[in-house]
Amino acid sequence: MRPANLIRTVTCLVLPLLLAACGKGQDERAEPAPPPSAAAAVAVEARLAGPDPATVTVAWTFDLADGWHLYWHGLNDSGYPPSVHLDLPVGWRAGPLRWPVPERYLMAGGILDHVYHRQLVLLQDLQPPQGARPAAATAIGATVRWLACRQACVPGQAALTLTIPGGGTALPAVVADLPPFPAPLPAAAVAAAWRADTLVITAPGAAALRFFPDADSGPYL
Repeated sequence: MRPANLIRTVTCLVLPLLLAACGKGQDERAEPAPPPSAAAAVAVEARLAGPDPATVTVAWTFDLADGWHLYWHGLNDSGYPPSVHLDLPVGWRAGPLRWPVPERYLMAGGILDHVYHRQLVLLQDLQPPQGARPAAATAIGATVRWLACRQACVPGQAALTLTIPGGGTALPAVVADLPPFPAPLPAAAVAAAWRADTLVITAPGAAALRFFPDADSGPYL
């Protein structure tokens, strides 16, 4: 049985697929339990994407109920990360999903995962044909899938439609307060060397170092 009252907040205007959970005058005890995670898509300012002014950055946002988590796309001992399958118009291109820094989540038995609690925002760059903003509004369909876990795991799926305004209409800035996203390190910022049977990693000026194994990382202790 899915736990009751799992969704912490739902924005009805952004998630039409969940409007039934936002109805008025209904007996909450009679309603089916909502899922532990909800997904939404928001197009944000093009200037956040980089030097190409035609690029639009999309924020795929997941709001989680208390105690539930989603998985990072790197190496984990269990679970699988959210995915976004796009139905792009002809000529449009999509870059890879950009992931924020996850949390290390160690469970009984030495199971180590890298997860997100409360909220996960994935960024993705979209480019229209010929590198120019479309003159008319563009609708882009997406199928979003995820696995939300607490003591048990519940898969979820949502069909979303993202509308990108045409004619150079300004897009809202909604990613100003996001957690840090990993970025390439400057050359020679980190040095690693073996000393006997110990790998010593140094990063002058760094306050701390954290290791998050990529999906193609070998087994580690």
